[in-house]
Amino acid sequence: MRSLIVLALFATLTLGFHINDEEEISLRRIHGDCLQQYYIPSHFLTHRHEYHRIPKLKEHLACLAQNYGFMSETGHFDTSIIYNKLSNACDSEDAELIMNKCAIELDDIFETAAKFWYCLEDEGLPYMSRFIDYYQ
Repeated sequence: MRSLIVLALFATLTLGFHINDEEEISLRRIHGDCLQQYYIPSHFLTHRHEYHRIPKLKEHLACLAQNYGFMSETGHFDTSIIYNKLSNACDSEDAELIMNKCAIELDDIFETAAKFWYCLEDEGLPYMSRFIDYYQ
């Protein structure tokens, strides 16, 4: 019974998430480029609660954020790009709330990127899930 409730909740949270084919192709290309640059097995992306122990994973997630336009090379978020991309993936009101919750700049660029991507996942925007399965 619990598994049905969890499944229903997951479906509800991700049901409104949609990115167009162009964005999905772009994400997959960037993910592939970043995997080659930092040479990490893509299954590391599924170790979300252990990212602090895998420095290359945090570097990879920063690479994704920077190349997708969410973050500058200095670790500052581009909120206009984030808002535009999120509002194309979900309701614009939700996009603003999620952006404000997830786009928190920390002292460490790599930590900032990791927390950002995992926050999006927690908020029902499974960007990473789009390319994890593709490369496994």
